[in-house]
Amino acid sequence: MNSFLKGMYFSITLNHWTKIANKNNAALVLHTINNFVLKKLTLFCFKDEGGSTSIEMYHQLSFEMETWSLSVTNFVEMVTDTAYKAGEASRGKNCQNSAALLC
Repeated sequence: MNSFLKGMYFSITLNHWTKIANKNNAALVLHTINNFVLKKLTLFCFKDEGGSTSIEMYHQLSFEMETWSLSVTNFVEMVTDTAYKAGEASRGKNCQNSAALLC
């Protein structure tokens, strides 16, 4: 998969939600286009027992980008439902050419 992603431009969605039983979950999904087809890759999805901080999200984002050999220069956009955390995480990655849509 790393060879497929090498040199590809990508966006990331970061979602955080709570189930009916008050169990927190988080997911980081990479989106890229290959031959005019949208490809999605879930980088992580986990139960987030006590909630998460922007520092934790930054470390997770850094870990996943390193694990998948993703270049910051190819990081186009981050979209999230957790605006503050994503803003802090993307600023930590120093994504100067990236626009973050925080909703």
